[in-house]
Amino acid sequence: MRLDKTLFSTRREKLSFKPRKDEAKRYNFSVPSRMFDQVEAIAKKHKITTAETIRRCIALGIVVDQVSEEPGGAVLIQDKQGIREIELF
Repeated sequence: MRLDKTLFSTRREKLSFKPRKDEAKRYNFSVPSRMFDQVEAIAKKHKITTAETIRRCIALGIVVDQVSEEPGGAVLIQDKQGIREIELF
């Protein structure tokens, strides 16, 4: 499955995906309260809705999965501790 680049705004830009009402699907799920609190804190910090924060997290997960599946593909995180590869699955 190839990444549908029309769903995302990428480069060094912000990932975002807001579905049109006619394309939206609902899915109810539960997450641990601590995780939800972190999502809400991120939303507040960036002045976006909790729903948009969750959409962006899902979008990032899709990108990580698809890049990781490509030959030679890797997703790297760099911070003050150095560079490390991340995998979701």
